[in-house]
Amino acid sequence: MKTASSDLYDLIHRLEKSEKRYIKVYAEKENADYLQLFEALHRQKSFDEEKLKQDYAGRNFIKNLAVNKRYCFDLILRMLERYDQNNLVKPVQELLASTATLYRKNLFEACRKKLKQAEKICTKNEFLPEQLSVIERKKQLLAVRKLPKVKVANLYHAEKKCLEKLIQLNQAWYLLQKVYGFQVRQQQDEQEWKNLRDEIQQLEDTVILSKQAQLYLWQIKAAASFTQKDYAEALESNEAYLKLLREEKTLLKRFPERYLSTLSNYLVDCLQLKKKEKFDNGIILLENATHEPAFKSIKRLKARIFRQKMLLLLNRILQDGDYISAKTLLPDLAKGLKKYGEQISRHHRLTLLYLAAYILFKKQDYDAALGWLNQLLLDRKEDILKDLFKAAYLLNLILHFELGNWELLHSLLPAARRKLKTQLGYDGVSRLLLAFLSKGIRLPDIKLLPALKQEFAFRAKTITRGRDEINLLNYLDITKWWDDVFD
Repeated sequence: MKTASSDLYDLIHRLEKSEKRYIKVYAEKENADYLQLFEALHRQKSFDEEKLKQDYAGRNFIKNLAVNKRYCFDLILRMLERYDQNNLVKPVQELLASTATLYRKNLFEACRKKLKQAEKICTKNEFLPEQLSVIERKKQLLAVRKLPKVKVANLYHAEKKCLEKLIQLNQAWYLLQKVYGFQVRQQQDEQEWKNLRDEIQQLEDTVILSKQAQLYLWQIKAAASFTQKDYAEALESNEAYLKLLREEKTLLKRFPERYLSTLSNYLVDCLQLKKKEKFDNGIILLENATHEPAFKSIKRLKARIFRQKMLLLLNRILQDGDYISAKTLLPDLAKGLKKYGEQISRHHRLTLLYLAAYILFKKQDYDAALGWLNQLLLDRKEDILKDLFKAAYLLNLILHFELGNWELLHSLLPAARRKLKTQLGYDGVSRLLLAFLSKGIRLPDIKLLPALKQEFAFRAKTITRGRDEINLLNYLDITKWWDDVFD
């Protein structure tokens, strides 16, 4: 079920002032369009994608907005990782500052010891730029005769190896940006894609010099596979990415946001491929993140993991048709919404309410479905999530039809038709449903209903499905309900 994601909005509004300043400086250097998108979402008091499109119509970042949001989200994560990394490398920076002071005071032995400490930290954590600084300072000590001699060749090869790692990291980063750029384009050239695949293969065939480069390689392969809808390969790449981060605790500490983001992609891949065991194990990893020290720096972590977990589990119920399991899951959802509701974005909160109602509708527990749906319909800002609210209004009508509340349905239909025509969109599927309900509640004899069902069954199968119809069916599979009704 596709909805306009508020992940970027949520991330922006959870940034500290110092983080925002840092990101604004570096985002403009990366891409000015992303900075404009950042500022536009930062100004919104609540997530409203339709209003965003209206207010900034014609801006570059509005074109391919969904893709630009995703890449801006990834950019902010990288900036935060760099920001946090600045804190992680602070001990090295302090040691290097100390070596400068000690060298100036001619305390060369103490300087050498500090450099050794700094080198150890750099090697363990793959702090490559700082490692170059350590090597440069060690070169200065070569002239000091009283110190144990360091082979010039060793320094040369150490610096050469460090530079090679940095060059490979830069190449991998550039290749990832090229894959992202290819995804953005509406018209994709087959030859260009072939060239990109060749570059990816060349990188894969190369000896990977650092763990960070290996992470980039898995990320490149996952993005490329997703572009070609090869979800099996995307899952394999995401799985390898997560495995490496779990094995390398120092990297996990540096990149916790990247881990959770990739874990989310991995679990979606598992759903699409129906990998039940892998999905269940992935959910356990998601739950365990709340107890791991590496993730403590992430704000509202428990609320985020609750939301992410519930969205995945609810979608699995819909995919598998295992509506019985909702009996145990929905009470947990209600409890979690009460506990974390204010920490969960409105967009995600409403989506969770709708999914709960839709599952209960599929389960044919119509009264309970109305209970969840009414919580959603009490929200009066339906212009923000039009597709979601359109589906909710139509589901409300269907529930009353199933419950036999025909007098109430008779009073609801005119208002629903007006709202669809003036605010939410009156597509072919909506028109057909309202026509069926209007005729159904006016039948002089209930025995005539089977013939009416047959008429609309045929019309439902032949209806043209444009973008609006497809968007609606992503939320509410009315065609499946028609089949159930007509059977």
